Amino acid sequence: MERAGLISLTQQNGRPYGIRAAKPIYRTAFNHMLSDTRLTALMGVLTTKQLIQDEEDRIRRYEEEMARLEKVLRGGVRE
Repeated sequence: MERAGLISLTQQNGRPYGIRAAKPIYRTAFNHMLSDTRLTALMGVLTTKQLIQDEEDRIRRYEEEMARLEKVLRGGVRE
């Protein structure tokens, strides 16, 4: 929903903290959704899983870059 421009997530201490409607027209609908504890729990889990996946992807890219740098330092093939 954030990527679609429907909501914006606020963060505190590096963690999702709050959800705001990206446009005032969505506020009533989102207030109704936020009152649903099962939905908010699910969204929290899904958001956390996505954040974990994003960090894992970033780590994988860093590891690949380090492997390429190691090849260069050892006199290997340049990419």
